Amino acid sequence: MEKLISISACKQDDELIKLLSEIESIDNFSIHLNLFHLSSKVTENPLTDAFIVSSRLINSLFLEEIKEKPIIIIRNENKTQLKSNNNVFLVCKDKCSLESILKALIRSSYNVKIKLDDNTIVKLTYKVPDSRVELIKKQKVEKGEQISYRGALVLRELFDRPEEVVGFDSFLKLGIKEESLPVYISTLRKTLKKVAPELEIKSYRSKGYALIRACKQ
Repeated sequence: MEKLISISACKQDDELIKLLSEIESIDNFSIHLNLFHLSSKVTENPLTDAFIVSSRLINSLFLEEIKEKPIIIIRNENKTQLKSNNNVFLVCKDKCSLESILKALIRSSYNVKIKLDDNTIVKLTYKVPDSRVELIKKQKVEKGEQISYRGALVLRELFDRPEEVVGFDSFLKLGIKEESLPVYISTLRKTLKKVAPELEIKSYRSKGYALIRACKQ
């Protein structure tokens, strides 16, 4: 399992795709690249965290359908590292600048995505009033369940460190009472069984919990 930041870019943007390929990971998040064609109408999908395009192509794209996702425009200028206006970010064309804006997007995001295989991703959204767990296959939501915001925060701790034991203190710092934690875990187990049975929450006596791949029966 690996955590992802999902970027949509134009197939014809060769220099940009090469630049992205030089970045192995961002804060332990792998880059999941969605490619669209220059002549296509650009639309949002459930995976994309940001759209990224070189300034030379920006006027050739149909971006009117993008309402909420950030758009990163890569410019050749070496001055002015970053500006923003209406969710549009201008970044100079170098690896360090691009890594910085991607790190900022991860820190400000309200979701975590875990890749199970090439076509299957589990997405957790922890945001009031719509916290959800969704199973996404081939960029389409196949299953989804709404969960409580506090439950989503508990699950976020596990998604942030897949296959690692998360100690009880990490959950208690969220303001959850010790006696309530098993109730949240039980509810989340039922949710994962419905949405993503490939995942399960394992208990470690006197230590904590871990998000692991479920054993096949």
